[in-house]
Parts: sequence; structure tokens; C-alpha cells
Amino acid sequence: MSKSTGSKIWFIGFIVGALAMMAFHQAFLHVLHHHAHKLPMLTDAVGRFPMAFDLRPAPPFGLPLLAMQGLWGGVWGIIIAGLVRVTRAENFDLPLGLVFGALAITAVETTGLPGLIGLPILNSANEPALIRAAVLNGAFGFGVVFLLRPFAVRG
Repeated sequence: MSKSTGSKIWFIGFIVGALAMMAFHQAFLHVLHHHAHKLPMLTDAVGRFPMAFDLRPAPPFGLPLLAMQGLWGGVWGIIIAGLVRVTRAENFDLPLGLVFGALAITAVETTGLPGLIGLPILNSANEPALIRAAVLNGAFGFGVVFLLRPFAVRG
């Protein structure tokens, strides 16, 4: 991989990841927060979805939660852009993003990351929260790959 290709993945991956956090993760959360209660089976299974586009300060730096999510979305966007580049999965890129978001991002988000920033680690006994996180992170991963398509980061 040339230096310009690596820079392209870093730059475009970060921008697309931050945009996908707003356009896919937070937008989907907004829809679920306002409309999931209309499906009682869904709310019984996974509980209520929190408010989207939250601007309350988040630990550890006191940045608004939305800004923190945008930064983390950029970091995950870089990782997903690199993954799409390495796998060269032309027809499998959207499912790859969906599965990576639902499984890998949720695993890191619920185990390692909270410990690093001083939040409690989410345990597997809280299954509804894990399902909510997997659904939203899957939408984010799908969105990153969808928004990456015009930039031709594939190998």
C-alpha cells in the first residue's frame, strides 16, 4: 500500500466514520427511540432506546456525547476502511460492515472501552443492552461501508 493510499484510508475513513455515526447510528437511534414503542414485542425484548443526538457532557473529558460519538465513529471508520481495503470484498462489503459493526464494535464497546474511560463494563446478563448496541453498531458499520463506496478504497 502506497503512502497516498494509506493517507486516503486514514482521512476518508475518519470523515466517513464520523458522518456515518450521525447519519446512520444516531438517525436510526432517533427512529427507534420515537417509534419502537409502537411494537410492544420489540420493547419487551430489548427495552427502550435512549435519546439520540445527546449533547450532555460525557466522561472522561466532559465533551458532549454526540461529539465523543463522532470522534469514535471516525476511529472505527478508519478501521473499517482498512478492513474493506485489505479484504477486497467487492460484493460482500456491505454485509462485512454490518457484521463487523454488530459483533466487533459491540464487543469492544461493551468490554474494553468502558474500562479505559472509567465507566462500568456491560456484562452479558444485560442482554437487551447488548442487542440494542449490536443493532445500532451494525447500522453504523453498514453506513460506513455505504459511504465509503464512492471513494474507491477497495484494493
